[in-house]
Amino acid sequence: MRSTRLCLLAFALAFLVALPGTMAAQDGKATLAGGIAMYNACTNNTTIVYAPGSTAVDYHQSGAHVKVHVVFHNDGQDLASQNPYRLNLEANAQFDKAANTYDVPYHSVWASQDGSGNFSMDGTLRVWVKDGTPVTSQLLNWNLACAQQ
Repeated sequence: MRSTRLCLLAFALAFLVALPGTMAAQDGKATLAGGIAMYNACTNNTTIVYAPGSTAVDYHQSGAHVKVHVVFHNDGQDLASQNPYRLNLEANAQFDKAANTYDVPYHSVWASQDGSGNFSMDGTLRVWVKDGTPVTSQLLNWNLACAQQ
């Protein structure tokens, strides 16, 4: 009987120790409406390419450790020439402290669909999180480079 109570006590303590670790993990996914407009690096920044659409943001917190992943894959066009473009942007980072905002490095490629010139954009974007759910994002800075086909 004593060993049964001892086993039950050990099980209860193990459950109580494991429960806070499980409760501390948070996963938040959000699809944020919006778009990205940027100068076309292949026209000496004289025209703008705009890609409307949505941004997928995945947020995972386990204790103080946080992972943020952002994806934006949408079609757009050069507003002057109407040439079609495909924008592929991805950002990913890990942090050792939970916060309300996260500055995440990104890389993107603006691919011309008609051969008028591809360009890339790198920089930092900020993601705001409230109660474990991403609520908005914004480009903070960028560097453009033309990569003619």
